[in-house]
Amino acid sequence: WFRGMGWPLTEEALQAIAAHQYHGGEYTPFDNVMNKAWAWSTEMLPLWLPPNVVTAAGGLCHLGAVALTVAYCPTFREVAPPWVLQLGAFLIYAGYWLDCMDGKQARRTGSSSPLGQLFDHSCDALSLMAHFCITAVLVAPLSEQRRLVLANLVVLQLTFFLTQWLEFHLRQLRHQVAGLGTTELITGSVAAVLILSVSDRTHTGMLGVRLPVPFTDGINAAEGYMIFYMGINAVVMPLTVVATLRRIPSATQKVFAVLAVLPVVAVVLTTLFVWPEYIIQDHLRLVTFPAWLAIAQMTIQVIVYSMGQQRLVWFQWPAFVHCALAAVVRSYAPEAAVPVLYGLGAFHLAFMLVWGVAAMKQISGKLGIRIFHLTKRVD
Repeated sequence: WFRGMGWPLTEEALQAIAAHQYHGGEYTPFDNVMNKAWAWSTEMLPLWLPPNVVTAAGGLCHLGAVALTVAYCPTFREVAPPWVLQLGAFLIYAGYWLDCMDGKQARRTGSSSPLGQLFDHSCDALSLMAHFCITAVLVAPLSEQRRLVLANLVVLQLTFFLTQWLEFHLRQLRHQVAGLGTTELITGSVAAVLILSVSDRTHTGMLGVRLPVPFTDGINAAEGYMIFYMGINAVVMPLTVVATLRRIPSATQKVFAVLAVLPVVAVVLTTLFVWPEYIIQDHLRLVTFPAWLAIAQMTIQVIVYSMGQQRLVWFQWPAFVHCALAAVVRSYAPEAAVPVLYGLGAFHLAFMLVWGVAAMKQISGKLGIRIFHLTKRVD
């Protein structure tokens, strides 16, 4: 659509994808321990099961966690029953467990392919909403800092986008920084949710305890919990950017690398600061969905272009539409924010599906494989 209304990938990109080999980063000690459990679980799968079915099952687990929180905490103000948090945490960890099994199933069946990597990482980009939702259901009812709740989603997504952006430039996906990786973060987060789900989740309970903060009236433990996880991402993001820019040889390339990040940053800032205050207070979940879909789509695009070694698109017109509409609504028609957000959500979802299906159709046609069939790739 962006190059003469044609297909998302050029022929050169498809050839690069056909020759693509995945290069993962170093695993943490905890990853090495867990790998034994993931390998054991994979051995229990039938050899006729396509690895992308395992990936899809993990994605459905994450989708189930999101649906659960929507049903029992639609505005992020309701105090959900403990079993909702516990089941949501189980679904998230089950989804991650399956995500760690799909690659092993692919190698076990001799069906590893770039299409599988694309499908896997795309599901990862979408799964971030589940991680955000379960944390928000736990702590948001105790916080009046609604933008802080919202920041947990967009900062998490920005961090994941930058990880894929780093892979585009360095040709390696990093799993950890200073020994702290995805497995540690997800395991720690799920464990915290399980423990805190049985605690007193009111202003008189553990999460309501006031914590002194210089130059403020203090925050409660729930807000401190959110700030802690955002702080981890705040450390990872600059390290990722600096590590990437240092490896880019020319100043011109550095400029274009930074330009490719700006549309995502624009959506993040728009989500946090542009929508009218009543929308943030009363319709927080509605704000999250268009932002999630917009950033996830741009992340998936980086994943695809990284595999195809195709130049990143620095002007993202869906992001421009998103930010422009938010600015217009704030300035001229704040009462129209709700229908505009519904429209943006539908727009981003349709754009992601059309773009993603077209890219997968190109890749599957080039490789001679189908996404949910157990077939060997054609090099």
